[in-house]
Amino acid sequence: MRKVLAGVMLNSAMLLAQDATLAIVNASIWTGNPAAPWAEAIAVRGEEIAAVGGTAAIRKLAGANTRVIDGRGRTVVPGFIDSHVHFLDAGFDLTSVQLRDARSKVVGGQIVFERLAQ
Repeated sequence: MRKVLAGVMLNSAMLLAQDATLAIVNASIWTGNPAAPWAEAIAVRGEEIAAVGGTAAIRKLAGANTRVIDGRGRTVVPGFIDSHVHFLDAGFDLTSVQLRDARSKVVGGQIVFERLAQ
């Protein structure tokens, strides 16, 4: 996360000269930066964060083609993907025979036989 924020800071000066493609303003942005964990707005240029700061500053980065979203005080966090696993279920899935794709008893029998041969 720190590497990303350092990259944001380095890229910010270069990207500030260009219009943002997306600006989220009037929000509660969690930055992940312990020194400044929350911000009010964020500007994105392409697929990179251009700047994080106050709504007034971020609005200055918006051009005619910038999509501006009013966060209305809502929380914005980095995109998390929760790929948790239930330990016992996952273990059972790894040791069991998967018959979901068996279209007949014969095919199911073949899958079981192949698994027993392993």
